[in-house]
Amino acid sequence: MKFSFRFFKTWLLGLSLGLWASTSMAAEQIIVSDPTSASGKRGDTVTLALYYKATDNQLTTGVGFKILFDSSQLDFVSLTPDAEMVDREYLFGATETPESVPLDSDDVDEDATTDKAANIALVSVSGKFPNASLFDEDNRVALGTIVFNISDSATENASTSVNFVKTDAQLDFVAESVVVTVKGDEI
Repeated sequence: MKFSFRFFKTWLLGLSLGLWASTSMAAEQIIVSDPTSASGKRGDTVTLALYYKATDNQLTTGVGFKILFDSSQLDFVSLTPDAEMVDREYLFGATETPESVPLDSDDVDEDATTDKAANIALVSVSGKFPNASLFDEDNRVALGTIVFNISDSATENASTSVNFVKTDAQLDFVAESVVVTVKGDEI
């Protein structure tokens, strides 16, 4: 009898976890930026608003991603989470200062031109990320804003990419990278 009860309890726990996991996964999580491209001269500021979309509008446990860039072309200024993310306590962590931007030593975006990676992670322990009231008219949720300066050493009339890649913690999710091209104008 004791063995049967333990088996039943283990089976019930497995079933519960399976059902919870299946209800907390979006078919596809997408990170988009606005604008999707920008141009400017050395020293100009480039501001990108970051948004989250889920193809089937399923609530999830959160999203985490890296923002990769070429530090010889762009200087990281700040990554500011959207106030709603902070107010609802979704924010788990974000790169805040230029000094805290780690190297992209693992080349996670498979782009040899990027060498630095800012991070942002948003988590809901209840599995209800994001709250339905946060979606805008374009079915997006504002995550935050990242600001770069075009480096004084940036190559004139060249392009560089800002890539968005999911973090390892989000293995259950599909994420699309969005490439943002910043063009250095002739001085």
